[in-house]
Amino acid sequence: MTDREAAIRAPVFGARRHWDGQAYILWDVEDTDWSVIADVSNREGIESSGIWLGPKTEFLIMTGRGGPATLTAIAQPGPQAEPGSGQFRITLEDAAGKKQTVLRLGENRIPVDLAAGRGTFAITIEEPVSGSVPGDSDLRPTVLHLTEYSIERGGPRQP
Repeated sequence: MTDREAAIRAPVFGARRHWDGQAYILWDVEDTDWSVIADVSNREGIESSGIWLGPKTEFLIMTGRGGPATLTAIAQPGPQAEPGSGQFRITLEDAAGKKQTVLRLGENRIPVDLAAGRGTFAITIEEPVSGSVPGDSDLRPTVLHLTEYSIERGGPRQP
């Protein structure tokens, strides 16, 4: 059983939703290699359309066993992204430590190392905020927006 923010509806691998209430989700585990993004924490907030990656975004993961996994997500530029940028430097902090990598606009498959049980990984955007405050006066650093994000077990698929 996990609690969750109503806007977070990440797919689960190795388990399926048995019951989905207002505050909790009950999962049926189908194999030992299950994983789920149970929550996302950042100061930029979570919207029904996805999440804004801010200075640091932390993902709460529940998994049956530790080891390699892949974060899949679609990245879209925000109004304060550097114009013309197609990739963004990030720091990924997971069970194995910190490493530098890149998020590209469009579909991404980022390898992460998970700790068994309840754990986290975090993404910090290393790009400076550019441009002026958007017309809606949103003061959040809206550089990158992630949609269709999920965690899959195993390393990245080979082309």
